[in-house]
Amino acid sequence: MLNVLRVIARIPWIAVERFSLCRLRFLHDFADQALPPSSSSSDLNVSYLVKSWGLSQSVALSLANRINLKSAENADSVLALLRAHGFATNHIASIITKSPRILFSDAEGNIKPKLDFFLGVGVSSDGLVKLITAMPSILRCSLEMRLRPNFDMLKTICGSDKELLGNTSRFVWLLQRNFEKEICPNLKTLRDHGVPPSSIVRLSILAPQVLLRNPAKFSKSVVYLKEIGIDPSKSYFVFGLKAMWVLSKRTWERRFQLYHSLGWSAEETISAFKKFPICMTISDNNIKRTFDFFVKRLNWMPSFVAKQPVLLCYSLEKTVVPRHNVMNILASKGLEIKKLSMTTILRTSEKKFLDKYVLKYKDQAPEVLEAYKNKIVGLNENTLF
Repeated sequence: MLNVLRVIARIPWIAVERFSLCRLRFLHDFADQALPPSSSSSDLNVSYLVKSWGLSQSVALSLANRINLKSAENADSVLALLRAHGFATNHIASIITKSPRILFSDAEGNIKPKLDFFLGVGVSSDGLVKLITAMPSILRCSLEMRLRPNFDMLKTICGSDKELLGNTSRFVWLLQRNFEKEICPNLKTLRDHGVPPSSIVRLSILAPQVLLRNPAKFSKSVVYLKEIGIDPSKSYFVFGLKAMWVLSKRTWERRFQLYHSLGWSAEETISAFKKFPICMTISDNNIKRTFDFFVKRLNWMPSFVAKQPVLLCYSLEKTVVPRHNVMNILASKGLEIKKLSMTTILRTSEKKFLDKYVLKYKDQAPEVLEAYKNKIVGLNENTLF
C-alpha cells in the first residue's frame, strides 16, 4: 500500500495540488483501518472476537469484515475495563456488536472517565451495565461538551436526582442530543403554554423522542391540542402530544374516517381523543374488532363507546372476551346477584378480577377456569388453587 502511495505522490497533478507525504501517510493509515482485512488477518480477528469478546462465529465474521485490528492491545484494554466495571460476557458481546468502533477507543483516556461520571452522579453499577449495554453509542459522546451539561439540564427538568436516576435508561436518548438546538425550544414552548414540570417529566420518560421534534411542528401540535380543548395543565396533554408524534397526517385522517364509519361523528371523535388520546393510536384492525364485539355482542351504541374511549384499549382476547365469558357463567348459575356493568368489570384490576370472580368460584363453577384459561396459562396452578 505504501509503495503505491509513493508512486502516486510522483504523479505531476498530485504534486501541483501539494498532496504532501504527510497526507499520504494519513491516507495510508485510514485505508488500513477502513479497508476489509485480508483473509488471514480476518481469520485472526474472528478468532480473537470469539475467544476474548464472547461473540458468536457468525457475528465475529461479520465484524471482522468491517474492521481491521492490527493489534489486540488496545481492544484488550477496553475489554479489561468493561470487565472491571461488572460487564459480563453477554453484555460485552452486545456492546461490541452494536458499536464495534469501541475496539479502537482509548480505554483509560476516553471510556473510563464516562463510566466514572455515571457512577459519580449516582447510577448504580447494575444500572451502568444496563445503560451502556442498551446504548453503547453513549460512550462516543463528549463528556464535557455533551454528557455532563445534558445531565445537568435533565436534572433541572426532573427537579430531583431520584426521578432522573430512576429513569436514566429512558433519558439516555436525550443525553446524546444537542439540547440547546433540539430540545430547549420545545421545553420553552411547553412552559409558555402552561404545561407543568410534572407533565414535562412524564413526557420525557414516556416518549423522550417527542421532545426532539422540529420546534415549529412541535409548537403547532401544542397549539392544536389547546384549541380542541385539552387543558395543558392536565396529564392527558402529554399523551396527546405523544399521539400526534406517533401519527402521520395521513394516518390521523384515516383514523378519523374509520371512527366515522363505525358511527362516531367528528365531534364525538374529537371528544374521545380529548378524554383518551391513545384511542387514536390503536391499530385499525383492533379498533374494528373491538367495536364489532361491543356493538354486536354487548349491544352498545357507538355513542356510548365514544363517551368511554378507554374501553377500546383493552385487549379483546386477553381481557374483554374472557371476562365477558366469566360473568355470563356466574350469572347463569346465579352466583353474582348484584348487577354489574361490563364497563366496571373491564376497569377492574387484573388481580382483583382473578380473586373476586375466578378463584372465588372455582369450586362452585369450575367452568370459570376454562373461560379464563388464557389468563392463567403459565401461572403455577398448584399455588393458585
